[in-house]
Amino acid sequence: MHPFLGRRATVAEPTWHQTVSTLRLPWLYDHRVDGAVVVPGTAYVEAALAAGRVTFGDTAEVTDLDLLRPLVLPHDDETGEVLLQTALSEEDGVTRIASRTDTTTEWQTHARGRVRRLLSPPPAPLDIDAVRVRLSGPRVKAERHYAEASRAGLDYGPRFQALTELWVGHGEVLAAYSDPTPQEDAGYEAHLALLDTALQAASPLLSTEFGGRMYLPTAIGSACVWDRLPQHGLIHVRVRDLDTRHALLDITVSGQDGAVAAELSGCRLRGVTTGPGRQLQQVTSVLRAAPRAGEPVHGPSPLPAPSALAAATVGDRAALQEGHDDRYASFVTQIKQTVGHWATATFAELLPAAREFDMDDLLATVQPKYASYVRLLDGMAQRAGLLERVDSSGPEGQRRRFTGTARPLEYAQQCAARFPERISALAVYTRCGTHLTDILKGDTDPRELLFSEADRHHVEAFYTDTPRARLQGRYSRAVLAKVIESWPSDRPLRVLEVGAGTGGFTSALLPLLPMHLTQYVYTDVSAAFFPRAQARFSAYDFVEYRTLDLERDPGEQGLGKGGFDLVVAANVLHATSDLRATLHRTGALLADGGLLLALESHDEEILAPCFGLFDGFWAFTDTELRGTPLLSREGWVPLLQECGFDDVSQMSGTGAEFRDDHSLLVARRHRAQATVRTRPAGIQGSRWSIVHRESGRRVRASPGLRAEVEGRENLESLSGPAVFVANHASHLDTPLIFGALPRHLASRLAVGAAADYFFTSTMTGMSTALLFNAFPVQRSGTRRRGRSVALSLLDEGWNVLLYPEGTRSLDGSLGAFKSGAARLCLEAGVPAVPVGLYGTHAVIPRGRRLPVRSRARACVRFGQPIAPEAGETSHGLRDRMRRRVSELAADWILAR
Repeated sequence: MHPFLGRRATVAEPTWHQTVSTLRLPWLYDHRVDGAVVVPGTAYVEAALAAGRVTFGDTAEVTDLDLLRPLVLPHDDETGEVLLQTALSEEDGVTRIASRTDTTTEWQTHARGRVRRLLSPPPAPLDIDAVRVRLSGPRVKAERHYAEASRAGLDYGPRFQALTELWVGHGEVLAAYSDPTPQEDAGYEAHLALLDTALQAASPLLSTEFGGRMYLPTAIGSACVWDRLPQHGLIHVRVRDLDTRHALLDITVSGQDGAVAAELSGCRLRGVTTGPGRQLQQVTSVLRAAPRAGEPVHGPSPLPAPSALAAATVGDRAALQEGHDDRYASFVTQIKQTVGHWATATFAELLPAAREFDMDDLLATVQPKYASYVRLLDGMAQRAGLLERVDSSGPEGQRRRFTGTARPLEYAQQCAARFPERISALAVYTRCGTHLTDILKGDTDPRELLFSEADRHHVEAFYTDTPRARLQGRYSRAVLAKVIESWPSDRPLRVLEVGAGTGGFTSALLPLLPMHLTQYVYTDVSAAFFPRAQARFSAYDFVEYRTLDLERDPGEQGLGKGGFDLVVAANVLHATSDLRATLHRTGALLADGGLLLALESHDEEILAPCFGLFDGFWAFTDTELRGTPLLSREGWVPLLQECGFDDVSQMSGTGAEFRDDHSLLVARRHRAQATVRTRPAGIQGSRWSIVHRESGRRVRASPGLRAEVEGRENLESLSGPAVFVANHASHLDTPLIFGALPRHLASRLAVGAAADYFFTSTMTGMSTALLFNAFPVQRSGTRRRGRSVALSLLDEGWNVLLYPEGTRSLDGSLGAFKSGAARLCLEAGVPAVPVGLYGTHAVIPRGRRLPVRSRARACVRFGQPIAPEAGETSHGLRDRMRRRVSELAADWILAR
C-alpha cells in the first residue's frame, strides 16, 4: 500500500483513501512552516504519480498541478490525523487531492491537476561541466542554507536536509544532495522529501534577490519521473522569471553522471513576507503557582471524590459512547480469527512436516520465555478452527492436529478492507504476525521490531489513532476536566504518569491541564522513549522526564511519599510482578485524598498477541490473585480498596463489548481523619510566589500578605478584548491582577509599562517584557507609537492593562487619569474594565524594590465593563473610568 495514496475505495472512479499523521509518518515533523507541520506540496505530486501508475499500469506524468491550499497537520493528538483522498478520472485524467478530519466536515481540496501516461523519453544527460563553467557566483554550504531557511520561517528537520552544497550562477543553481534515508524510498515514485529538496535548491537565488521572504510552491506545470532518484545526485535549477511576488523555475534532478531521473517544469512559487517585521511579536509570561520558599504544600489534595466524578461525567460519557460506533465487537471477532491464522502458520513453520504434534515438541522449538505466549496462541488457533486436540489425557490435552490451512495475509487484508478506520492497530498485529516465527525462535527482538526509530510510530498509533483508543482518551478527558474545575487557582497540580511509554495517554490529557499550575512528571522504566516524547510534547514546558521502575521503592528513585495529587497509569499496572505491592507503592506517592486515574484492559486475546511478546507482560507472580496477566473487571475495585484506596469508581461504556474490554478506574487514596489546615480555592486568603518558569527566579509577594478577589463575575460578559484600567500604587499591582484574572483572560493580557523606567536598557526591557508580557508606553512627548502597539494587540484579540495615572501613587491615594486609555478604547471600539486595588502600597510602596514586613490585606476588585457611548469624548470616558476605579477601591475600604 502506497504511503500517501493509501487503499482504493470501493467506488466506480479510481479513488484512494489514506490517513496522514505525524505518528504514521513521523518524518513529517521535519517539514515546518512558521512552526506548523505542513504537508509538502511535493506530496501531491507523488500521490498523483502513484495514482497514475495504478490506473494506467505504467509510468505517469503530472501536468497543470495547482496547489490550492496547504494541509496543516493538527497538533492535538486527540484526533492527530487527517483523511487524505486522491481521485483520478479515467475519462479526462483530472486528479483531485482533498482532506478532512472526520466524517462531519467538508472535504477541503488541496491540489488539482491532470495525470497521463508518460510517453516522452528522458532528455539528454545534463552537461555538468558546462553548467559548472557558468556558475561564477558564491558557493553555499548546506549549513548556511538551512540556517537562512530557518530564519525565513522554513524549519527543515533531518529528513528534509538532503542538500550538501550549492553553486550559484546568474539565474541558475547547481546543488549536490545526499538522501539521508534511502531505505525509506521504496514504494514511492519519487520520495516527496527529495522532490522538496529540489525546490529548496532555488533558495540562494531567491534570498540573494529578495532576502527576508520565503517562497512557497503554488503550481507545477509538469512533473516527470523516468527513473528512481539516485541516493547521491545533482539538482539543476533555472529561473525563468523572478520578482518580489512570484518565481518561475525549471528543475532537473540527475545522477552525478548527468543522467536525468526527473524534471519539474514551470514551478511557480509565491513570495511571502517573513522576518521580524512581518508581525508584532508577543512574549507571554505565565504565573506559576508554587509553595513559598522552603514551605511544601500542606494538607490533603482538594480533589473531588471518584464517586462524585463518576456521577458528574455520566452524561458526557453516555454522549461519547452514543456518538461512537466503531464496530468494535465485529473487529474483535475478526482480528482474533486473524491471529489464530498467524498462530497456525507459525506452528506449521516451526514443525514443518507435522500433521499432529505434542505441545512439548512445539515448546521445544521456541525460547522458554515464550511458553505462556505459545499456549495463548494455541487456544486462539483452536477457536479459529485450525487446530484440535487429539489426546486430552494430559494436563493441557497435549496432542494437537492441524485441521485447516492458515491464510493469515488473506484474513488481514479482509480485516483492513472491512475496518479501514483500524488500520493503525492492524499494522501492529501484522508486523508481529509476519515475524512471529523468528521472534519465537529468538532470531528477532520484538522490542526492536516495534520500537525502533523507523517503526515505533505503529505502536504510537495503536495507542492513540484507533477509534477505541480515542474513545478511552475522551472518557479520561471528561473526568480530568471535572478535576480541574474544582482545583484551587493558587496551588500547584502535581501529576505523575507511570509507564508513559509512547505517550498515547499523555497526548489525551496534556491539552487540558492548566500550564500555569501543573507540574507533570512523565516516567517510564526506560529512558528510550524520552527523546521522541520530548519532541512530541515540546509545547508543554511543565513536563519533566525521568525513569521510574514500579517494581522498586520510588523513594530510592528520588520520588518521595505524598508528592503528587494525581497519578496517571495507562495499561501499565498489570505489567508488574505483584499487583498489590505495585498499588501500595503507587498509593504512597499520592497525597492524602490524591487520585489514581488508571486505564486497564481485560481482554488478553486483544493485547497479548502483540505485547505478550515482551517479558514484562508475563512477569506476574501473584497467581493467587490472577491467573493471567490481565486482572478481570470484577477484581479491580476490591483490590484497590484492599490497597488503601477508600473510594473507587470503575467507568466504561455500557454493553458487554465495553465492560469486558477495558475499565477506566478512578481511586482516591485514603484521607487522613486529622483536621488539616488547607488553602481555600481562589487566591482569597492565599500567599503567592511569582515564578519565572525558565529562570526559576522567585519573587515573594510578601510574608503574611493576604489577597482577596472580588467581582470576577463581572468579567463573564466580556466577549472580546478589553482595556483593563487600574489605580497604581506598587510594583505588586501587576502580578496580583494577573493572578486574580480567570486563566483565559490572563493568558492573553499585555501590560503597558513606562518606557522611561522599564525600557531604559535592552536588558531591563527584555526582563520586563518576559516577566509581565509588557510593551513600552511613553509618559511624555508623543504617545502615538505606544497606542499603535496597543491597538495592534487589541486587534489580534489581546487584552491590555494600563495604569492611567501614569505613575505609582506616593501614599496609595488615587491621582488624576491621563486620557490615553480612553482614547484607546474609543479608537479600538472596546470596553474598559475598571480595576480597584487596595493594600499593595503597604507591602511595596513607591521607592522600595523589596517588600516590607506587613500583615496587610490586599484586594483586587473588578467592576462592570464600561462601554464607550455614542459621541463620547476621550475626556468624558476618562472621567467615568476614574470615578468607577475610585469607587471600587473605596467600597472595599468602607466594607472593612
